[in-house]
Amino acid sequence: AGLPRVLGSGELAKLPITVFAGADDVKNATITVSTNGMASVKGSKKQELTFKGQGEQMAYFELEVGNNLGIGKITIEAKSGKHSSIQEIEIDVRNSISSETTVLFETLTAGKKWNTELTFLGMAGTNSATIEVSGVPPIDLQKRLQYLIRYPHGCIEQTTSSVFPQIYLSQLTDLTNEQKNTTDTNIKEGIKRLAKFQIYNGGLSYWPGGNDANHWGSNYAFHFLTEAKTAGYSVPDGFYKKLLKYQANKAEKWTDDGSRSSLIQAYRLYGLALAGKADRAAMNRMKQKPNLSNDTKWRLAAAYQIAGKSKNAQALIEGLSTEVEAYNEMRYSFGSDLRDKAMILETLSLMDKHEEAFHVLKEMSDELSSERHFSTQTTAYSLVAISQFAKHNEASEKISASYELNGKKQKLESNKPFVTEILAINEGGTNKLKFTNETKGVLFVRAISVGTPPPGTSTAESKGLSIKTNYVDIDGNTVKPESLAPGTDFIAIVAVKNTSVNRKYDQLALSQVFPSGWEIINTRLFNLGSVGKASTADYQDIRDDRVYSYFGLKAGKTKTFKVLLNATYSGKFWMPGVTVEAMYDPTVYARETGAWVSIK
Repeated sequence: AGLPRVLGSGELAKLPITVFAGADDVKNATITVSTNGMASVKGSKKQELTFKGQGEQMAYFELEVGNNLGIGKITIEAKSGKHSSIQEIEIDVRNSISSETTVLFETLTAGKKWNTELTFLGMAGTNSATIEVSGVPPIDLQKRLQYLIRYPHGCIEQTTSSVFPQIYLSQLTDLTNEQKNTTDTNIKEGIKRLAKFQIYNGGLSYWPGGNDANHWGSNYAFHFLTEAKTAGYSVPDGFYKKLLKYQANKAEKWTDDGSRSSLIQAYRLYGLALAGKADRAAMNRMKQKPNLSNDTKWRLAAAYQIAGKSKNAQALIEGLSTEVEAYNEMRYSFGSDLRDKAMILETLSLMDKHEEAFHVLKEMSDELSSERHFSTQTTAYSLVAISQFAKHNEASEKISASYELNGKKQKLESNKPFVTEILAINEGGTNKLKFTNETKGVLFVRAISVGTPPPGTSTAESKGLSIKTNYVDIDGNTVKPESLAPGTDFIAIVAVKNTSVNRKYDQLALSQVFPSGWEIINTRLFNLGSVGKASTADYQDIRDDRVYSYFGLKAGKTKTFKVLLNATYSGKFWMPGVTVEAMYDPTVYARETGAWVSIK
């Protein structure tokens, strides 16, 4: 049998089956197809074939894919008299459409009740709901953490961000055994992947296989690896020592070049102190420099505090504001004003300045519990810093509450600052939620609903970038992707333009997710050379069903990327819209709408 590598929800795929008869007594053969419910057979599940001798014949079935996501199992059985043959296929049923989140929020004083109703806009089978309760200002823990785990791109910063906060999850909330196992696996895989970024001098490059070390990425990953070791995770000794030596050499030889490198150096010194290798000479040299920026002082103060020099730490932050100016660019540290505020929160927590730390946490809560989108760096470091706050500020009173969903009562109790619980919702009807605060203090309650909208509901949009996709055959003639003949080779051409007046965008990510029935012809693997003239990406990630391209773009300039494709499998498939985004600036992006395509 032949099927694509993946299928998408709501798609229709033709299932061709080649039946070989290798014996003269094979006359009438019965072909049966069964599924595990992720997909269903359209029409009859059986077909009869008649053989007049040894040879082969074809049988065709159609599969309708449901809205559930997971691993589909398809079993094909052929029988003829005493002869039989069985083939089993496992196929990933993906979701090529982004989910949407709705949040209901209420602040409850002691003894107060909250009655609300959960509604779901997504397709059946894609909806879920979680209740999040905290005794400290809310941070939308579940949503922010899932964003990091599911983020598709994987540079040094994003790889670190996806796993870093998971080290501290048990400090923030109670975990089930399954959640503990998943978290444990994620962290181990993250450590393994980070080793692929190391280059000859011990530093870590921005992408695997790079030639130059990325300073902030090396600092950030070293911070994570040190904390992972402290938490009991195994970090390859040679990998860690080589990175430690690189960090120490950079710290010793650092000179101020007038850019934001002072913050990078302060973070490097912080990491060395955390690893028990504080470079006090380099710390003292930096402390004596005039006109250090506030963010550098806060970070250097944290290094002194960890190194046991609390008086030096206090002197650095004396009278220092916790307000942070908005960033104009993020090139050097992938940062933002919220990320820097998180670093301030971390420093205040390390110094046991509880009142000031809580004030900063409240400001961060207002941001994190909003609908604003934040980069992976900002999201991850915020969760890391809040975990440090929780570690140094143990709750004086445990969370105690109860809720009733559709008539079924549940109790919530924990000594941790956050409680999250998956709700057993009724997708087919109303979901009435009644919540009661049973503590003597204030509780912050969030009911979070997630669902995937049906195909065709997204809209095209652009800010700071424009995007245009064309499809041509090998000779350059325009083809319509909505209807292609099986076996057609063609090229997807995407042009991305920086429409700003004077801004250069770094770390842009172009995402092309292709219909299940199309196959990518990887020119790197098959040695076909370049498919016409195209721009060069800084890094490209080619997977079974998608291509991610990463690059920078100057103001007014355009870059063009080409992917060679083949219309391989017959059926009706969803083609997601092409998107491009600035990975560290959520205000810069462009996206196209998706469409249904057929291969007949």
